[in-house]
Formats: sequence, C-alpha cells, structure tokens
Amino acid sequence: MNPKRPANGGLRPAGPLGPEFEEATYDERLYAAACGLHFLEIPKYTKSPKKRIRDMTKMERWLAYFANQLDDDEKGELIMSDEAIHKAVDAARTFLQNDAERLAYINRELAILDYNSDHRDVFEEGKAEGREEGRTEGQALADKRWEILMQRLLKEQRYEEANKAAADAGFREKLFQKYGI
Repeated sequence: MNPKRPANGGLRPAGPLGPEFEEATYDERLYAAACGLHFLEIPKYTKSPKKRIRDMTKMERWLAYFANQLDDDEKGELIMSDEAIHKAVDAARTFLQNDAERLAYINRELAILDYNSDHRDVFEEGKAEGREEGRTEGQALADKRWEILMQRLLKEQRYEEANKAAADAGFREKLFQKYGI
C-alpha cells in the first residue's frame, strides 16, 4: 500500500493546497486542509457601524476586544459574553500587574529589535564591502587584460592598432577576442 494514497481509493481532502502538497502524505494534506489563517483588519472594523455586544458574532466580539473602542460598560458586557475573551482579559491584567514579567517582555522585545537592526546593518555593510571588492577585482582584471594586449601589440610593433585600441573600446574588445585575452 502506498503511504501517500489513502485506503479510500485515492480521495484527497478538499481545499486549495497547491502543488507543494503533491508529495505530501494523506495525513499532511488533511492537516493542511484543516488549518486556516485569519487576518483581523481592525482599522476596517472600527469604521463599521456599532452593534450591540449581544448581537455580535464571535469574530466581531474579538475584533471589538482588539480594537479597544468600547466604553467601560460595553467592555464589561463583552467580557461577560465570551469565556475566551474573559480569560484573555484576566491574562492581560495578570501580566500588567506583574512588573517582573512585563519588564522581561519589554526587554525581550527590545533585544529582538536590536538584533534585527544589527543584522540589517551588518548585512548592508557586507553588501557594500562585497561591491567594493568586486569593483577592485574587476578593475585589476581589466588592467591586466589591457597590459597583456599592449605588450603583445608593442612586441609585434603594431603601434597604430595600439593607438586605436586606446581610443576605441569596440576595437579593443575585438583584439581581446582575437588574442584570447
């Protein structure tokens, strides 16, 4: 039995999984089809007309919580209307009351910002150094090619071609190709 095909005759879970899942096992495809990613567009929510808390869907209650646009009475009603939001508010209150936890969180966020900033700066410096190195090496190679060409032309006493090569980049390139330089 092929582990990539289910025993049910090859049926796959429905969903737009894309070509990267062609080699996935049935269980991996099933898991991917069950997962979902939701974007909460809070700025759009705050512009929509207000509903009463009891008339809101679960998603709208979470949007109201994150948007932080409710007055005290509405916040109280929101907290009482949904157990998960109640737990989230309790966790936030506990976190905000614990100075050590809050300080550790702030320090961690600052450390991440510093790390990202340093990483970005070092990356940019590395790119600049790499470009400069490339220019230097490229110029050295061009100088060496020019030197070899001039030595060959002068050795063969082809002074007119040497003058023309100095003035005309296209002619110079033809000579490079002719001499295999």
